[in-house]
Amino acid sequence: NVEEFTKGCTSVVILVTGEGVFSSVTSITLSQRNLEMSGIVQDRNVRFSLLVRTEDGGGCRSNAYIGLCYNSGHENVQGTYFRMLEEFGRRLITVHIHDNEGSDTHVLPYEGSINWEQFRSVFPCLDYSGNLPLKVDIKHSQFAQPAAFLSEARTRAEKLLQPPDLGGG
Repeated sequence: NVEEFTKGCTSVVILVTGEGVFSSVTSITLSQRNLEMSGIVQDRNVRFSLLVRTEDGGGCRSNAYIGLCYNSGHENVQGTYFRMLEEFGRRLITVHIHDNEGSDTHVLPYEGSINWEQFRSVFPCLDYSGNLPLKVDIKHSQFAQPAAFLSEARTRAEKLLQPPDLGGG
């Protein structure tokens, strides 16, 4: 029941993949139509962000209540390097921040191959005032102890919010 599911929510993230019977574009279109038909979106002012694993941005341009959940790790796996953030950032509702080496391992920023200096150049240009959640997992991290992992996660999240290093460091 969509009404019960969204009770008390201001935003909901929906994962849309190109896997299975439907293409990602078809899945997004169906998601938008279902949300619009339910009336939940307008009646409760709930915003839905699509976590899209495609390069087309998920069609998040077409509805004021549907936007983008940007996932840095997914874009790195796709090899599009902040293109989605640059192109669809104005529709940004939330983010999932993590790093990887080309497979979806969810390590801390700066543990993988993402160019975080480029992120630090692009991100402040967006009109985004939400949280910066790290969607990370200790399993693949070089910081195996929970206390060290959490401390490093905080340090790295704080660095992401600072202006980029001009020297690239």
